[in-house]
Amino acid sequence: MAIAGLAAAILLSSAGPLATAASSASCGQDGAAVETAEVAYFAEHGAYGRMEQLVPRYLSRPSTLHAITLTAGDYTIRPIGSCRRS
Repeated sequence: MAIAGLAAAILLSSAGPLATAASSASCGQDGAAVETAEVAYFAEHGAYGRMEQLVPRYLSRPSTLHAITLTAGDYTIRPIGSCRRS
């Protein structure tokens, strides 16, 4: 029993960095998808779009990991939710 408990504790403590790496990868992929959607939207419309305008043509669904802020002729993608902590 003690050996199984020790093995479980080691496994759980080593899973933390893996979960963080997976979360970071998801954040990076999502940010890249939003960036690509903005570029494609701009190519068709001559302006950048709000998240709602990017769905469903440029993104399959709104991002829950990034938000878009539009300014005069430009945009900013900022992390939200679990990406904000990454």
